[in-house]
Amino acid sequence: KVFFANEQVVPLEHADSNFASAMDCFLSKASIKRSQIISIMSLPPKDVDFADMTPMISSIYEAQILDELETNATDPIPRFDLI
Repeated sequence: KVFFANEQVVPLEHADSNFASAMDCFLSKASIKRSQIISIMSLPPKDVDFADMTPMISSIYEAQILDELETNATDPIPRFDLI
């Protein structure tokens, strides 16, 4: 799995989205299914002021990471192979 976070809180398809650039340049060319790429805004809402929602979006992404990596109370820190 590839976890992708963007320091800019913009919709995935936005011109300023690093995710869109990464998809165009290399992720779409790698043998990785789209379902294996976990992004901070997998389902961006429409017509939303993303700047105001940054804390909530961050919390949702944190929960996604913890769920995807199957952390638990005894080992709550996610482990990544590469950051």
